[in-house]
Amino acid sequence: MRMIELLYMKKKGPYFLRSDGKSEFKSGIRRDNVPLLQIMRVDVVSVQPTSPVSTCVNLMAKNGIKCLPVILASKKLVGIISALDIVNFFGGGKYFKIMERLGHNFYKAMEQPIELIMSKDVVSVRYDAKIEETVKLMIKHDLSLLLVKDERGVLVGVVSVRDFLEKAKYSLPDVAVREVMKRDVVSISLNDSVREACVKAVTYKRHRLPVTFNNKVMGIFSTIDFIRYLASSEPYKRLITGTVEEALNIRVADIATPKVIYVSPTDRLSEAYRVMHERKLGYLPVIENGKLVGYISEKELLRFVVENS
Repeated sequence: MRMIELLYMKKKGPYFLRSDGKSEFKSGIRRDNVPLLQIMRVDVVSVQPTSPVSTCVNLMAKNGIKCLPVILASKKLVGIISALDIVNFFGGGKYFKIMERLGHNFYKAMEQPIELIMSKDVVSVRYDAKIEETVKLMIKHDLSLLLVKDERGVLVGVVSVRDFLEKAKYSLPDVAVREVMKRDVVSISLNDSVREACVKAVTYKRHRLPVTFNNKVMGIFSTIDFIRYLASSEPYKRLITGTVEEALNIRVADIATPKVIYVSPTDRLSEAYRVMHERKLGYLPVIENGKLVGYISEKELLRFVVENS
């Protein structure tokens, strides 16, 4: 049975973010004149340009991450590969032309080097950049993850929107979710195929798509769901002649995350953040009277608090 769950957090007033997730604090990392070193993570999972797609898929699935830095043996940063790039490759985006040259062969596709589909134009910062300028860079380029390198171009860490929300000293204005949420919702039908979901994700550049049935949200399809599917044995069980189309001939409902946690437009922004923080979610659908009316993500939340701080 599919479960839809709504969590209400009753705390009112300004909500202060801190590294332990509690609502108020007396100490924290100040944003002024503090280097990125105090927030960035150094335990980075990475790949090389010659790494096959299968290796990237397995690493993403194992670690629950949607981006991997691409480095040379010298650790110099040369690119980044995202789950959406892989969806693009299998799902009919610009990288699907490579798939056509492979005769749509699923086995060959999984062994292609990621340098064919990785992004080479990488937005990055130096480790000695200040928190404030780094946040502005992420907002400008609409990024959820930023790679950190040293003066030689060597990868030394990563920093995410979640890192800033949890560790930097920001306060959430006491406003309703409707003041922050995005209304340009792109959804997918429960009975659509995974291939159709991939095409829509690539077309609209979305890492997550609400899954609907009779105008009700039944789940969330994410690019990580697709990655986990590719990393499993399930695609291979569907192969007859070995084509990508056979591997993706499965309902989106069969791989989407069925448990939906959502908020309403009238919930306070602090409540939405608390749900995100406690459940480690980067995205929440916004539902009013059973109807999907928008969504809120960590990126929108960070953008809002920065613009209003």
